[in-house]
Amino acid sequence: MDQVRPAFSPAMAIGSMLEEAVARVLRASPMHENSGAPHGVLKTPICPDGRPDSKGKWPVRTLLPIEQWPSDRETLEEWASLRLDVHLGAMMPLTQMAWESNANRHGDWESLDASRIAEMGRNAISLHLDELKHLVDDSSLLCWQRLRDGVREQIPAPDGWSPDVELPPEVCSATGWLGAWFAGRPWFVDPDAALFSMTSIHPDAWFAGEFDFVYRWAEAPSIIDLKASDGTGDFGRGYPNQLTAYAWLWKETHDGQTPLSLRIWYLDGPHVKEVPIPDDMGFEAWAQQAEALHLRMFDSNRSISQFPAEPSAMVRFQPGGTDEVRTDEDRCTWCDARLLCEHGRSHVTWPDPPALDTGRWKTFDEFRSRWTAAGHAMSLSSLRDRWPEFSLKDDEGHQRVFVRQGGPEGLQEVDLGEYISISDVRVEPRYRGPVIIADDLSTLHRNPDPDLERVELNTFQMRYSIHGIAISLTSKLLEFDDGRTNPMWSVRLVDASGTCEAIAFGDDVPKIAPSIRRGDHLLMHGIWIGERFGKPQIRLDRSSSVMVI
Repeated sequence: MDQVRPAFSPAMAIGSMLEEAVARVLRASPMHENSGAPHGVLKTPICPDGRPDSKGKWPVRTLLPIEQWPSDRETLEEWASLRLDVHLGAMMPLTQMAWESNANRHGDWESLDASRIAEMGRNAISLHLDELKHLVDDSSLLCWQRLRDGVREQIPAPDGWSPDVELPPEVCSATGWLGAWFAGRPWFVDPDAALFSMTSIHPDAWFAGEFDFVYRWAEAPSIIDLKASDGTGDFGRGYPNQLTAYAWLWKETHDGQTPLSLRIWYLDGPHVKEVPIPDDMGFEAWAQQAEALHLRMFDSNRSISQFPAEPSAMVRFQPGGTDEVRTDEDRCTWCDARLLCEHGRSHVTWPDPPALDTGRWKTFDEFRSRWTAAGHAMSLSSLRDRWPEFSLKDDEGHQRVFVRQGGPEGLQEVDLGEYISISDVRVEPRYRGPVIIADDLSTLHRNPDPDLERVELNTFQMRYSIHGIAISLTSKLLEFDDGRTNPMWSVRLVDASGTCEAIAFGDDVPKIAPSIRRGDHLLMHGIWIGERFGKPQIRLDRSSSVMVI
């Protein structure tokens, strides 16, 4: 399958940032954290795997004077809003830098309204306090007794204290709105934890998800998903299914417990949307459908033809995700995969090829990464070396053959001078010219037809020129177990004939790479054809050049 990374808009960056900022506020203690305290005053120690370290060095927290403690909803909301402002002030510049460094960024950062972002954060706090009002109004709830006894959940909500220690007595004895802040704190991902380190994973390991908020003050949990929008967009069509997936995952990982409620908090409003909870038959039907899709997606013999594109009409909602209405908008105009699928490609006007004729132009559907080599086997003693190789001798001379991943079966039994052929070999450039690579996907043939079509390295065209539209980019630093690092850059290209990935490592990464954007028409000279997962892949090295047309 071709991987297309979605465009990364400023709104997507802000959504993640806002969720983290709100989580930092909810993690804090109004008894111990001044409203004007620095952004990083509370930091969770983290294990090497990215999760909170219960045995690590947790921050020492000093009790504030009692007159500084919030005493009612108004003062608690004021304290939380001020903490939110501190976090947003520190996180906004960092989020902007991260967005600007993302190879797939799309849109204009200046289009964001900072006051609207802060308002959405305050709306999340207000909705949280609405939830806590249930506790304030009913002191008989079991969560109050758990707080009095200092009993925490088996997986406690992040609160700035190690899960292995007892809560301070002033916390356990808190009442009213202040006590509800501690007794009703939902579970959420610790904002200091590594990305995706706190996901819930199905026992059979084929499904995973990450909850936003899980309120556990009632006998059964309420699962909340935060959305930094008003719910009017087309994405809202899929949100109920997302919440159903969360509810099913909770049941599967919590002894069959069904959540009490599922809700979406649209923070630009705010608006709350209740999502119906399926019955047992509904959950079973959903799980069967999801698992069947998983098996199809990860089948080793899968092909894109098994997933035909069936574009549905774009929809819009009233604020809060209600009253769905179909629109006349064409989905293929906005789809990230429109340049790949049969429906979307019909909406594209493909650019003309460059006028320059190098004699080496290739369209993507002409790419080939496997060949057949033949000749008399020579230098077989080198097959016992750490990096085994031998040569194939023909009328044109010797052709070097490097053996990788064990090579084809039966190679060790070949006699010196025996005429053989090896199908499905690769050809790669080296300093002294191209070489043949025989790997575990290659096949040895003894006594082959002497007239078969075979690769001739002395006449083999190693380098080509291509052009295509960039539809997805990846740029990252690869880290190895021995501490070494190596930059990697790749771009998914499409032309009128198909699609192919181009990739470069280390010093071979083009100098122009940081300035390349989605939608750019790229021209590449001096590329060669490698392979990844059995499919041709464009390889760039120091002999290659890249430019934007």
